[in-house]
Amino acid sequence: MAPGPIWLVTAMATMTVMSALVRVATGGLHPFVVVFFATAMIAGAMMVILRRRGLPILPRRRIGRYLVRAAFDGIAFITWYYAVSSIPLAEATALFFTLPLFVVVLAATMLGETIGWRRWAAVALGFIGTMVVLRPDMVGLEIGALAALLAALTSASSNVMVRALARDDPPVAVMGWNMVLLIPIPLAAALTQWTTPTAPQFAWLIGIAALAGATQFCLTRAYAATEASQLAPFQFTQLVFAALVGFAAFGEVPDLWTVLGGALIAGSAIYVALREARLARRGASAKPGIACKKPSAKGASG
Repeated sequence: MAPGPIWLVTAMATMTVMSALVRVATGGLHPFVVVFFATAMIAGAMMVILRRRGLPILPRRRIGRYLVRAAFDGIAFITWYYAVSSIPLAEATALFFTLPLFVVVLAATMLGETIGWRRWAAVALGFIGTMVVLRPDMVGLEIGALAALLAALTSASSNVMVRALARDDPPVAVMGWNMVLLIPIPLAAALTQWTTPTAPQFAWLIGIAALAGATQFCLTRAYAATEASQLAPFQFTQLVFAALVGFAAFGEVPDLWTVLGGALIAGSAIYVALREARLARRGASAKPGIACKKPSAKGASG
């Protein structure tokens, strides 16, 4: 197997184990406290990296956009940690797979991007899968499930914003500034449910932060080594890992609705990723050659 997919599968595994550690840590601490300590440790590490790269700790331009993005990510962290602490890992992961579907909707509504009927159909199918995971009759709808969806929506909003921010600033700065600026949000939430962690609990928190950093490192290596279109199918392994870890660690067995709905969501998300990568390659190949025909509006959107 090529190195890119190996790095991506490793990232999916570390992300799942991190979510399991969040579940363990929230056995004695409120999710808000857990997310504060985890994000604070990540932010501290990013500040060290920024200093070593000769970059400022805070952005010096477009501060408003960075603050808005940090707000989205702060909410995403809080809602995701709450979700994995309160509903089965497989269900939370399946619902979070709606992230790329939300990106399509936001790109069309906020950025004015042209979205063809194929991607709209995939988005619709993915949201049908979401309703299946939430149960067809909506009986017993849990706050944790809604939190997972909100985490996906706010993460998608952040992803849409980073497209513009990353054009002028280095990726490490975009990530580092974001982590530093979002800290007040989990801090404010944690203060409402404050409990000082014990030494064993603090060890879990360090593990969560370390796995979060490892996940980011593996994702960076994966996308640096292989095209996104080739990596998209391997994202499905996160659902498999979530089911396995949920069963091994917590005795959770995904029900039929979660399996069917998760398959619809993951399939739709993977199709969207593949379609966007194909359109990006088509646009890139049309730019350099003078003899290349200009793609039609129908061919440019999909």
